[in-house]
Amino acid sequence: MKYIFPYIQLMRPANIMTSITNVGSGFIASYCFSENMAILNYLDLTFLSLSTIGLYGGGIVFNDFYDSSIDAVERPYRPIPSGAVPKLHAGILGSFLFIIGLLAALKVSLLGFFISLVICSLCFLYNTSTKHNKYLAGITLALCRGLNILLGTTSISSGLFILWPIAFIPFGLTIAISLNSQGEVQGGNKLKLVRSIWFYLFTIITFLIVVKTYNTNFKNSILFLGLYIGINFFYLNNAFNNPLPINIQKVVKWGVLSFIIMDASIIASFSNFYYGLLALCILPISIVLSKFFTIT
Repeated sequence: MKYIFPYIQLMRPANIMTSITNVGSGFIASYCFSENMAILNYLDLTFLSLSTIGLYGGGIVFNDFYDSSIDAVERPYRPIPSGAVPKLHAGILGSFLFIIGLLAALKVSLLGFFISLVICSLCFLYNTSTKHNKYLAGITLALCRGLNILLGTTSISSGLFILWPIAFIPFGLTIAISLNSQGEVQGGNKLKLVRSIWFYLFTIITFLIVVKTYNTNFKNSILFLGLYIGINFFYLNNAFNNPLPINIQKVVKWGVLSFIIMDASIIASFSNFYYGLLALCILPISIVLSKFFTIT
């Protein structure tokens, strides 16, 4: 277990849980909107979940793979710079996870395979090129998150073409996290924190537009939206008052975990409150995992 732990740490399992709810929100939304809830294909959901585990896990591993020289200075405790995971082994693990992600998506549909292939390409684009561009970094990651939700819609042939606007819901939150993550090591910038607030709000606005567009039940999601607002603005306020690295890291951590809350909102509005609550049950699991495996 001591040997395996660094490899699991490299994959950041707490983060992976958020990608599973991304896929779940697209999956439930597509079945509910097409009024096929009675015939949910749980086997497809299993393969789509496996696909996103591979895609997200592979992306995270390659993130550390390409950042190993930077981490050696800024985060020497991470698996690769600490020597717990040889860089070659990390590359093999990341490649294996991507292959699993692609094959699992192909098992569901050719369209799902194409989306997963685009996600892989965007992951490499981010890790090798756009990550250090303050404008393109967040956009690249936002595209990955949006496509991850659309991956969940591919269990139904027409799902993606009908529900493609839901891919824009996580854009604001993703860009806000990317913006704030730039202050994790040196400390935060109050102006960036203020700017990020607009992106947190943009996520809610986008969600409300989608809810209105598809005439879903907004009342089912009020509790989840309140939780999303309360948690994020609590940590944003703390960081604004005292922009130390530890407080910025908490903003980023809870921003990432908030994907689960937002996904629960999508699921609740398209289906019912109880399905949303079921999705929210993944949040405490992710919180527990974050105690053992770093998120940021």
